[in-house]
Amino acid sequence: MHLHSTGGPVLSVPQIVFPPHNLSHPELVAAIRAQYRPLLQHLPEDLDYQTRFTDPAQVALKMCGVLAIEEHPMHLPLAEITRRRGRALRNRQARDAWDAYAPLAAKQAMAAAHVSPDDVSAVVTANSTITAMPSLARCLLTAAGLSSRAEAISLAGEGCNGGAAAILRARDLVLAHGRPVLIVAGDYASPWFHPEPDLRGSRLRGSILSSALFSDATAAAVMTPAPGPVPGFRIIDARSVCLPGTEDALGWDDRHHFILSDAPKLVPGVLPVITSLLEDLGWDAASLDVATLHSGGNAIIKAIQAGLSLTDHQAAPAWQSLQSGNLMAAAVLHAMAIAAADPALRPRPGGRGLLAAFGPGFAMSAACWQFHDPSAGAGPGRASGTS
Repeated sequence: MHLHSTGGPVLSVPQIVFPPHNLSHPELVAAIRAQYRPLLQHLPEDLDYQTRFTDPAQVALKMCGVLAIEEHPMHLPLAEITRRRGRALRNRQARDAWDAYAPLAAKQAMAAAHVSPDDVSAVVTANSTITAMPSLARCLLTAAGLSSRAEAISLAGEGCNGGAAAILRARDLVLAHGRPVLIVAGDYASPWFHPEPDLRGSRLRGSILSSALFSDATAAAVMTPAPGPVPGFRIIDARSVCLPGTEDALGWDDRHHFILSDAPKLVPGVLPVITSLLEDLGWDAASLDVATLHSGGNAIIKAIQAGLSLTDHQAAPAWQSLQSGNLMAAAVLHAMAIAAADPALRPRPGGRGLLAAFGPGFAMSAACWQFHDPSAGAGPGRASGTS
């Protein structure tokens, strides 16, 4: 098992590009309440409607108010978010966001990693809020100035798991070919908000909660075969899993209604995979400097933290990321950027960490990493490469 902790590709510190509009969380929740107010007052004498629509909607609106979110970076202004428009325009607006931010994030990531576009052998993109053909990865080759011969891999439908899944795919490519791989993960919730008068029960509750949970962001990083002159995360080992029979727990339905059905209750089912990953390296949760988890929401973070016995300090990057909302595919990369930037969280050279994200399926991608910091010598305690 010691072999795993002596090498591995290195992911540069992710670069995050946020869109220009910022909504306070109370402002967004108030707008959602306003959209649903006429529906809550509908059919006051209909017991079935009150039980299956009004009651779960009111519960969901209360849950929206207690999310640990401060503000939402959004591609669209509030007036456009709440305006009625068709699916084609919503998809076009999400694609416009990708075209505006993904090339910028990619170029920033390559510059930060000291990697030129000609060095990049492949790009792996993660996005679940755009329907596109040619693929987003294929189009990004030109937009980011990459070689037309670079491999282009688009991950779609992975939701919040997308960023972590992209890291695992990039690791595979670097191990196979020994050349840098660019990762770009971005999702855009703001074009997709719309009231859901046809939903009922838990599906309605989950849909309303999701309206106040998600935000817009784009993240990019470069995976290189070996440590370089800049800080990064050496990806030691990785695992992924999908729980059978959970396909309807999280995701879109055929009308682009977002399904969010008790996802926190599914988290314990995938945590044994993380425990096994740690044990195979001779690690345990207590030995982690920090855990860079995706900001799935209050209940998701609490379920992971309780299931793995993580301290508040270890889970802090996820809670800090959640202050900007659930950034979906970009969330886990945002947590890694926070851990690297915050002096109180920044791991020591060789410090141990865990990344994990959860998404539709119910699926999880996770990896163990050690922090590479060429600007500092090995500090006290565990040194780089130990296990």
